[in-house]
Amino acid sequence: MKKIILLALLFSAGLYAYAQKMKLEEEKTIERNLNFEQKGGNPLLILKNVSGNLSIEGYEGETIVLEARQILKAQDEEAMRYARENVKLVSRTEGDLILIYPEDPDVKAELRGRRLHYHINRHDAYYDFHYDIRLRVPNNISLEASTINNGGVMVKNIEAESIVLHNVNGGINAEQVSGLNTAHTVNGPIDIRYLQSPDEDAEYHTVNGDIRVSFPDEIKANVRFKSMHGDLYTNYENIEYQPEVQASTEKGSKKIYRLDKSTTLKINGGGPLLDFNVLNGNVYVKKY
Repeated sequence: MKKIILLALLFSAGLYAYAQKMKLEEEKTIERNLNFEQKGGNPLLILKNVSGNLSIEGYEGETIVLEARQILKAQDEEAMRYARENVKLVSRTEGDLILIYPEDPDVKAELRGRRLHYHINRHDAYYDFHYDIRLRVPNNISLEASTINNGGVMVKNIEAESIVLHNVNGGINAEQVSGLNTAHTVNGPIDIRYLQSPDEDAEYHTVNGDIRVSFPDEIKANVRFKSMHGDLYTNYENIEYQPEVQASTEKGSKKIYRLDKSTTLKINGGGPLLDFNVLNGNVYVKKY
């Protein structure tokens, strides 16, 4: 995550000085249908964006339906022509993987196993690009989605084995989902509503913003909360407080325990660990 933040800062700083010089702008719509090469297994969609919104909604079909709005900006006609020829929205199928990401000579992606590594190295950009991407996807596929600037990450109606969402300068919103185990952003709120109680550990981290997560009434979970300038609110009633012991030492006949500074509590007897970490913001754990 630190690497993503650093890349975002460098990317933003590199583009800021040129943002005011972009005199030309072009827009087009991209539409594609994508299918997994390999049936069965654990199909995984990896979607990475640099600038722009991601909106992903599950449905009962088998095809991934992509619609993207591409915006190119450039200082002059030569730069615009270069951007037209070199900026691409890549969509690749590798067995039970589908990968979607923007690519240009300064932004490269490399697939290692089932992980997509993204590299951004822009210092003297005389053009810029932006993608707002909307997807309709099979409602049971695992998903990894991220963006960096100028957009949010929105997911709806997906029941998957795993959902991982990242943002840097924007929020994360997920409705009617199950299997969501990671939601990390830096500057933005997190708002999630689960269809079913998580049966595995999950993380919700942001630096600046509130975190609001709604679960079914019957959830059983351990909740860990850590914040510098915020509080934890919940409307669950069956709660036990449980300080975590980080270490213990013997001193004579006494045993001394060192406790974690975070707050841990059990809801309905405890279960998977739900880890909430925020610097400037509150956390709301709500039942429905």
